[in-house]
Amino acid sequence: MRSAARLCTVLLLACSSAACDTPKQPEQAARPAAAPDDAVAKNAVEKDTAKDTAKDTAKDTAKDTAEGAGRDSQPASEEPSAPRRFELDAIDAYAAAERERLGLVGMSLAIMQNGELVLAKGYGARSLATSAPVTPETEFAIASISKQFTCAAALLLEERGALSLDDPVATYFPALTRADDIRLYDALAHVSGYRDFYPLDFVIPRMQRPIETDALIQEFGGMPLDFEPRARWSYSNTGYLIVGRALERVSGRPMATLLDEEIFQPRGLQHTFFGRDARPETAATGYTSFALGEPEEATPEGAGWIHAAGAMWSTPSDLLRWDLALVRGEVVSPKSYARMSTPTRLSDGRETSYGCGLGVRRFAGESILVHTGGVSGFASKNAFVPRTRSGVAVVSNGAGASAKPLADTILALLIEADRQTPEAPEVDGPPPETIARELLRELQRGAPRRARLSADFNAYLDDAHVRAAAPRLKALGEPTKVTVTSLRERGGMQVANLTLVFKGETLRASLYRTPDGLVQQFLLSR
Repeated sequence: MRSAARLCTVLLLACSSAACDTPKQPEQAARPAAAPDDAVAKNAVEKDTAKDTAKDTAKDTAKDTAEGAGRDSQPASEEPSAPRRFELDAIDAYAAAERERLGLVGMSLAIMQNGELVLAKGYGARSLATSAPVTPETEFAIASISKQFTCAAALLLEERGALSLDDPVATYFPALTRADDIRLYDALAHVSGYRDFYPLDFVIPRMQRPIETDALIQEFGGMPLDFEPRARWSYSNTGYLIVGRALERVSGRPMATLLDEEIFQPRGLQHTFFGRDARPETAATGYTSFALGEPEEATPEGAGWIHAAGAMWSTPSDLLRWDLALVRGEVVSPKSYARMSTPTRLSDGRETSYGCGLGVRRFAGESILVHTGGVSGFASKNAFVPRTRSGVAVVSNGAGASAKPLADTILALLIEADRQTPEAPEVDGPPPETIARELLRELQRGAPRRARLSADFNAYLDDAHVRAAAPRLKALGEPTKVTVTSLRERGGMQVANLTLVFKGETLRASLYRTPDGLVQQFLLSR
């Protein structure tokens, strides 16, 4: 098939389609751990679009690490370049730089490749008060990543005949709105219509006080529905409180004991637990930031509020061990796993991109299972590729941004590496960034150095097009930043995709070179 870039008239800056293949839900997700593709920490200014980071300076002491995290709470302006290939040393350095530039007090990252944990690393501080550094064993609140554990526990009890996910909510809470018409599964799949009790990104005053979970369920589950059951998808934590309390009733065990006995201990998840009361001294402290200010210790949600919707703590390494066990069939039966990992269908036949406690997505050409989370002072993401048994998990304790873009960058590199595509060939000459800048300057002057262009590209780059394009390109000025976003092989050539950032806009470029350094293609697009 012809490259899409060939269809663009060179230097006319034709628009190109976005590269993101992640589907969107019919409705915007809410939190306390945000919806699967929308991780946001719990404060008014933390949004997924935050992209600022700076290079981490390794500290000789834990105190220096903690103090550095505080000083760097306001993001710097320059973003470090992402690695071009899946190389652990480069990813480690990039993660450290991202943590510092994002202003995160602390962060923990783990990567699994083909079923093996290949990286587990802590960055920054788990507590500014104690100057304690983050280690791979530091526990963080994982918020709505907890939801997949709640679903797995429900399915385990269903396999034993203790309940059915097709039970009506009325079996457990008969007084709730339309309780006879809504199934437990509808509540877990976010298609029940029950009003979400935690849609905002900060802890409102009443949430700072303890509450009986059953009272919270009666309040929000007794409200008029937001929509007809199964008519659309809308993220709602309320459904998980309903199911969590149902599990406690049928099992005769609190959620903390149920999850520990059925999942945490059997799977060897030594740094995973449920509830703030079980939080050990090694756990991280949550931080927030108001309007890009310095980190402040976050006010947690009161007891009883988040329960089965997001009360777990864990480490990235434990999360990836869990992912591996789940896809290997070591947690629930194949039928139950299919229910967790199959997108839910609405009453009109539309398919959501959410199963039971898991987002089901397409990312970089692969099917992935993913969820993100955000509670007061913490943000997290866990993404896994079942086909290759590879994944990335990242958690942080504030203060002003999300590490989701970092996880996405690493996941894309991991997927590319797992495809085992041939490495891009070495090319005689400067790196792609330098060549791209030089070619752009020449075209802005209307005088390309044709000796380094192939015959076919010289023919394509005729004088009339070059003359017409020169003033348009000259108006852009000099790019402030040129970044290689991917490097691969095609037709024996080195193919570099780049972004060029100008004062007023950002352009994309595709640069093809043969090993002798000859430029076979240089196309620009928006």
